[in-house]
Amino acid sequence: MIKIQLDKRVETEIRNLHIEFFDKKSLPKLKKFISQKNVGDERGKEEQRFLRFLLKIRHRILIGSPSQLQKVIIHISKNYSKRLKDDIKKTKTKKHAASILNSQLKAVFNYSLFCSTEDIGEWCAYQLLSKMHMQVCPYCNRQYITTIYTENQKTRAQLDHFFNKSTFPYLAISLYNLVPCCSVCNSSLKGKKEFYVSKNIHPYVEGFGENYRFTFDLADNLESLISKKGKINISFTTNSSDKNFLKRAKNNAEIFLLEKLYNSHDNIVKETIQKHLWYSDDYAESLLKSYPGVFSGKDEVFRMIFSSEVEESKFNLRPFSKLITDIAKELKIRDWI
Repeated sequence: MIKIQLDKRVETEIRNLHIEFFDKKSLPKLKKFISQKNVGDERGKEEQRFLRFLLKIRHRILIGSPSQLQKVIIHISKNYSKRLKDDIKKTKTKKHAASILNSQLKAVFNYSLFCSTEDIGEWCAYQLLSKMHMQVCPYCNRQYITTIYTENQKTRAQLDHFFNKSTFPYLAISLYNLVPCCSVCNSSLKGKKEFYVSKNIHPYVEGFGENYRFTFDLADNLESLISKKGKINISFTTNSSDKNFLKRAKNNAEIFLLEKLYNSHDNIVKETIQKHLWYSDDYAESLLKSYPGVFSGKDEVFRMIFSSEVEESKFNLRPFSKLITDIAKELKIRDWI
């Protein structure tokens, strides 16, 4: 799992556009619903108090950090009745209509509207992902999630709600609750599982980094890998003593089946080992001399040879960069040591 690292200028632009979108599309609805509440009964009075609270902290909801969003969840849990909390998440079923409050929250924090706009010049999920320039799923670092958005064609990553939007509909369009990812991680594996920053790694906050690394064991001898017949077992290792981090990292690894999925890509580890044996510093030097001006240095040669980004901040550009880099460091390959 890798961290989402945004350019500060781009991040500021995204935050401003997101607030502008909400103020234009949703703020009038929120104010309308507040004014319509019947404060003559306890239910209406509490709902109005709740909506006024959301109005007051709307910017925190829209662009607040993951830890700030979790604090909002905790505040609501402690300060409102069970009835209101049930109404917040009471969605429509075959037998029952959604609660009025749930319907109003969905109308204000309108995820469908944010995703379905047809005007390519208007702020929406496609524009968000285009500006983020995330090329690879941060949860697994295995799949491309490239965004294309034109008048005639469009495709984009799925957006996982780190905090489940069914349980917390008021966080449905919170910027740092929208994690661009592949369909396998979002729909097949995470689904509606409840995540919290206290229990799970949040990619806007951190990745596995150096503290939770891929490693491998050889079931056969090293020479057997030359013919690609050798067996390899991929797992995780750590030198960290941070028990809280390790618990959260393990939770993510288990939910996204990272060990099982990566063991289906053991050929990548085999190729990394083979390239380590075949390509030396002398080979890199010969390429630099043979093709002057093509490579900026040995680091670029090795990046090409191993088909991996070297810097963690660029892992989002190429699949399996986390795996290859961790293995390369374990093998003490130049530029990864």
